[in-house]
Amino acid sequence: MKYFYNKTIVRAIFLSISLSLLGLINANGQTLKGNTTYVVNGASDFVAPVDTFFNLMGSATGPQYGAISYLNANGIDFTSPTGQITFLLSSGYSGTEPSVINIGLATGVGGWPNMFANASRPIVMKPASGSNFVITTATVPANGALVRMNAAWYFTIDGEGNFGERNISFRLPATAGANSRVIDFMPNTGQKCQFIGVKNCQLVGNNTLTLFPAFAGVYLGSVTAPGFVALSRSENLTITNNEILGTSNGVYIRGRGVSANNYERNITISNNIIGGYSNPLGA
Repeated sequence: MKYFYNKTIVRAIFLSISLSLLGLINANGQTLKGNTTYVVNGASDFVAPVDTFFNLMGSATGPQYGAISYLNANGIDFTSPTGQITFLLSSGYSGTEPSVINIGLATGVGGWPNMFANASRPIVMKPASGSNFVITTATVPANGALVRMNAAWYFTIDGEGNFGERNISFRLPATAGANSRVIDFMPNTGQKCQFIGVKNCQLVGNNTLTLFPAFAGVYLGSVTAPGFVALSRSENLTITNNEILGTSNGVYIRGRGVSANNYERNITISNNIIGGYSNPLGA
């Protein structure tokens, strides 16, 4: 009986250790891996590790995972192989998001866990070849953005799925509030935006011939537009080869101030087509 009792204890200890190790493995499996492509195709994912996403801002815990929600909650595995992390928008993804798209946490210091790992594992969101997507949501508040980079690092939105084309269109809803933006960069408490890119996209505001709620296609400045950035200075931002329509300003960039060390650094704005005040698409 004594022997059986000890054997039971050993078994219990072994089981406890096994479960702990399994939990550790599962925890490691929650982070995104370098040199990996993750598909966003409107499908649920029931099998670990997660590699398929329903949309961008869905659940961080599944099974209808949101790719950006998942990134914000879990971050990147800094022990994984180096190389680009790709969010590949694919057939089945509707483009209609349940909320505005916050790349990085909207509160606190912004960004996501282990954000420093991005230098060798940059993130690119792009469409699959042969696909076109219109990305929008039901409501964007005043001084809000359809897509907001909250102190994000090393994240590029590249709308080119087919060579020479713009295959992603980001569109403010007709109800978007005053001074809204299609995409904005928002430094957060103690953190700047850096190595961010928006290229080969169509950015569409909701301005009309008589109403002008859409402040900019791409924006960096104070939360309440227009104004100086109140927090960290940002650097290495690229805005290139986009078509910007239906906004009062195509691109609006404003740093922390006009004194030394308050300027934003290494900003590239090139080859963008900027339309007029009226939204020709009627979106």
